[in-house]
Amino acid sequence: MDFPSLRSSFPSNPFRQHLEADFNRSINSTRGRCRTWGPFEGHAHTHTVIFLHEEGSTADQFASELFESETSKHRDKLGTLRTIFPSFRWIFPMAPKTKHFDQEISQWFNMRSTKEPNLEPKEQVEGLRESMDRMLRLIQVEEKVISTERIFLGGIGQGFAVMYPTFFLDGRQFAGLIGLSSWAPLEALKLMKWKFDEIQKITTQYERCTPAFLSHSRVDQVVPVEEGRKLRDGLVAESNVVVRWQEYHGGGHWVQSPEGVDDIVDFLAEALPDNERPD
Repeated sequence: MDFPSLRSSFPSNPFRQHLEADFNRSINSTRGRCRTWGPFEGHAHTHTVIFLHEEGSTADQFASELFESETSKHRDKLGTLRTIFPSFRWIFPMAPKTKHFDQEISQWFNMRSTKEPNLEPKEQVEGLRESMDRMLRLIQVEEKVISTERIFLGGIGQGFAVMYPTFFLDGRQFAGLIGLSSWAPLEALKLMKWKFDEIQKITTQYERCTPAFLSHSRVDQVVPVEEGRKLRDGLVAESNVVVRWQEYHGGGHWVQSPEGVDDIVDFLAEALPDNERPD
């Protein structure tokens, strides 16, 4: 399956023009639909992680479960993502509640099936466009207090399906990407008038490549691991993204604990300057 380059510097991209026009709107409400933790008292704010929850979940639920997950006992000391990185601000946006068949659930965009996530892409376009727009405006708010080079963009499942094209559309240097149990919504992006045949790969724009951590369980019953592998292969093909891929034998549709927490900690630590890495 071909995975076209997504980064675009073409101002003629109609989707980009639509989003840039929306930048002039008020963004005061953007962070109001988020849950924010950190940094801890006494620690200067050094980095931000913007993390999107899965379809059917909430910001509170995702953050609570993520922060309850500890590193493994073989490490020097037990800890959680919050305690190991006390200078980080963690932002968990909340997806809107929309009608999904006969139920109202939290989701970033409509979709028929997580097992076949690119099924009926026309239904995904409106919500995906709005969610990417919202993330771009949230990044614009956050970069007023910290550089994008110190902002990590992440998500689980449908959350990262929103976040990774947002990264390419924004087009700037970020600290890194974290994608858990996710996939690439390529068919919907094509319908959103991405000029795939005109998009150029940017190979010299940045001083360094953007690191990305992707993980997936082989027994994920929500999003098949094959979808995660397609996402991995597509990002590997990007010359300005360096991908670390991890498959787990267990864990299901979540962060494999404690190994998955260890891997995220290691990824975040390695993306930091030497003098800012945790002990």
